[in-house]
Amino acid sequence: MADFSILTAIGLVLRTWPFLLLRVALSGAIVLGYAAWVGGGAGLGAVSGAVLGAPGEGAAYGAAGGFVLASALLIWLRAYLLYLVKGGHIAVLVAAYDGQPLPGGFGQIAYALDVLKARFAEVNVLFVLDGLIRGVLRTICGLITALAGLVGLRPVANVLNAVLYVSTMFVDELILARNIRTGGDPFSGAQDALVLYAQNAVAILRNAVVLTLVMALLAAGLFALVVGPFGALAALFPGPLAYAGVALAGIAALTLVYAVAEPFCIACLLQTFIAVTDGQQPDPEWRGRLEGASARFRDLGARAIR
Repeated sequence: MADFSILTAIGLVLRTWPFLLLRVALSGAIVLGYAAWVGGGAGLGAVSGAVLGAPGEGAAYGAAGGFVLASALLIWLRAYLLYLVKGGHIAVLVAAYDGQPLPGGFGQIAYALDVLKARFAEVNVLFVLDGLIRGVLRTICGLITALAGLVGLRPVANVLNAVLYVSTMFVDELILARNIRTGGDPFSGAQDALVLYAQNAVAILRNAVVLTLVMALLAAGLFALVVGPFGALAALFPGPLAYAGVALAGIAALTLVYAVAEPFCIACLLQTFIAVTDGQQPDPEWRGRLEGASARFRDLGARAIR
């Protein structure tokens, strides 16, 4: 049984529609960017390969090089995308959930950036914090898997660990959401939120696993829809270059899921996380476990201003 309201989640996402449009626009830009880099690389590779009498191989190598360069550019921009898109959308989702007034239209984006500046000061702070949170979440998955082994579930422990790890793709957003909601030092706030997550992990992950499976099915469905047009375009080119269409179809499906489905899943889990953790205090026993098991958790404590 899910611990969230689907209608509430839809309402939260629709109320923050400017960020939804921003995500869709960004997803489209990413797909077009990859297509341009891969296509441009293939063209340059074909010209270079023609000199050597192998235009097909040259095009394939050029396309692969364009794909790598496009991925490197996306990684370089990740900190800014995290700050503007993920952090900003979480800020307005939290405000909407708490019933706070939000600016109309695209004024929400400026409002969210003001919240993030007040909370995290700089882009790099949120980027570092997100990396540390992800590291601690991996440790929590390992601890839960180890506990499952101790109670006789060792045969499924590896499968459980994989499922839990994939399901945490939304949980770092929940930690940031509580951080924005409660105020104070972001690093100590992240520690407290991680402890609260760990002591309530079963309830939260039960919902996260369901939503992850829904996301996976949606991504597979979107891939099936877009692989035809991309594949037909790539089929115009001979040899290994035809695989570029499949790769671009996969990118298109994933970015569309990121644009539309991920905010819905976050809005669902936000309800669960707040419902199960509000009024609780971080458990000292779980804090001690994380202190002993995770260098990233200790790093959060070292950076905290208490």
